[in-house]
Amino acid sequence: MATAMENQASEPDRIKNLLRSNPRGMSVTDIARQLKISRNTTAKYLEILRTSGHVDMDSIGTAKVYYLSHRIPVSTLLNFSSEYILVVDNYLQVIQVNSKFLDLLGMEKNAVVGQKADNILKFIKMDREIVSKLHEAIMGKEQKEKIHITSDDRDCYLHARIIPSTFDNGEQGATLILEDITEETHNHNSLLEHRDKLEELVRARTNELEEANRALKNEIAEKEKAQKLLKESEERYKRLYMESPLGYQVISMDGILLDVNSEWLHTMGYTLEEVIGQPFENFLPENNKEMQIKPIDLRTADDTFHSYCEMVKKDGSTIVASFSCNLGHTSEEKKEQVQCIMRDVTQHRKFGEKIRKSEKRLKSILNSLQNGIIVVDPESYEIVYVNNAACKILGDSEKNILGQKCSDFICCSPGEKCPAASEESGILTSSCILAKSDGKTVPVKRTVIETEIDGKRQYIENLILDES
Repeated sequence: MATAMENQASEPDRIKNLLRSNPRGMSVTDIARQLKISRNTTAKYLEILRTSGHVDMDSIGTAKVYYLSHRIPVSTLLNFSSEYILVVDNYLQVIQVNSKFLDLLGMEKNAVVGQKADNILKFIKMDREIVSKLHEAIMGKEQKEKIHITSDDRDCYLHARIIPSTFDNGEQGATLILEDITEETHNHNSLLEHRDKLEELVRARTNELEEANRALKNEIAEKEKAQKLLKESEERYKRLYMESPLGYQVISMDGILLDVNSEWLHTMGYTLEEVIGQPFENFLPENNKEMQIKPIDLRTADDTFHSYCEMVKKDGSTIVASFSCNLGHTSEEKKEQVQCIMRDVTQHRKFGEKIRKSEKRLKSILNSLQNGIIVVDPESYEIVYVNNAACKILGDSEKNILGQKCSDFICCSPGEKCPAASEESGILTSSCILAKSDGKTVPVKRTVIETEIDGKRQYIENLILDES
């Protein structure tokens, strides 16, 4: 029995020795014939050797050719790998680890091999995530996982592959392969961040363009509206200008008429063609040339310049015209020009002259009277008029009397109510003694009557010397 077991135990070695001497490979039948064992037994041992990596197989047609595997030891390959590799057996016991994984752990190999995987992986805080995956891999299910750990105070990102593995003795295990994808992840995150920034910039730029487009549309609409309003305003101005009841003229700085409106033409009796381009002085009488409007005066004027002058109409008659002028500019060339409103004040001047003559005649009549006449404002009690006789009675000049309180010369003390205001009839008659400015006294008979002058209440005092 013992001999049979020894022979059985040495069959794999005999097969490997036979294949070593036949490097081109042998079929199952050839191996069985050479070793004098059954074909089934030979096939079983060849499968075990192939699974353990000692034998490789090629198919040539329908035949299977086996030859000795020429492989580098796994431990040597592991240390040349750029990945982190850890191999565990069926009991999650570490049986192989490469130098990269040891650097990640910061441990020596003899402190890792033979230890439980969960005790080792906890040093890099991967035990909870990976151990359950190792169990599933041992059961034959390959696992993939993306892991985030902190190493040397920096974030590390690893891509984990957990591959089911079968060892030489036929037992199952698992191989943990970690690929460092930190730089790739950071680059990816940077790209995502850059993409987000670009998208944000695109959104912001899109919003700016949309806002600019809206603003442009609004600007165009406002411009169209402004143009419409300007056109309406120009038409309205033209109507106002041409149909104004007042004459209007524009003169250049050298005195040439540039424009006039319809009222100006109607007042003067000319046509537009007879006026435009003519010197303004052509429409003034010969004896009144020096009265023409002088544009140079407007350059130093703070406000509107006013002037009166006689003008000659087309029929030869003259009018008195009032001008209100200011300095303006043309809209295009920005040249200075004089813009004037013209009024025909001929009748007004005649009426004013009549009023002045009437006032002069009335004043002459009042000053010829022997009675003193004083006009007092009933609200302020200020003297607003005195005739010559009143100045003589009061013993002072008109200049010194006007604007003074009546109480300073005639009656009650300042602040007291005027006796004339108490009379129901509005007429007060009394005798009193007045103190003149030279200290002398004069007895007078005084009559006060309330009346209305130019729409305003006034007291008229009549003073008569009392010689009785």
